[in-house]
Amino acid sequence: MRAARSFTGLPYLWAGVSGFAVDCSGLTWVDYRAHGLVIPRDAGPQSDAGPQTARGTAVRFSGLRRGDLLFYASGGMVVHVTMYAGRHRMVRAPHTGAAVETVPVTLAGYAGARRYL
Repeated sequence: MRAARSFTGLPYLWAGVSGFAVDCSGLTWVDYRAHGLVIPRDAGPQSDAGPQTARGTAVRFSGLRRGDLLFYASGGMVVHVTMYAGRHRMVRAPHTGAAVETVPVTLAGYAGARRYL
């Protein structure tokens, strides 16, 4: 969580994966990679990792732990990912024009969670 929160204030940039800007899945990908865990680059594949990566485990909302990934869908497709920070809060890179922030977890569009740690 310290690594994810260290990106607080960093601008959102679609496909961003650097210390200059990140998108939602770039934030989770960079954080996990910095800790030696290879997960897919994009939110959809992160939500259902295939055999090329650490698979992770689906977790129920009631069993979330810090560092779990929360997925959000639109039209039946996962389009957004955040990282659970504990105490019903999440770290997210929300959209163009915004920056990485820690906010209360929202259930609107919630499509499930995965634990890689």
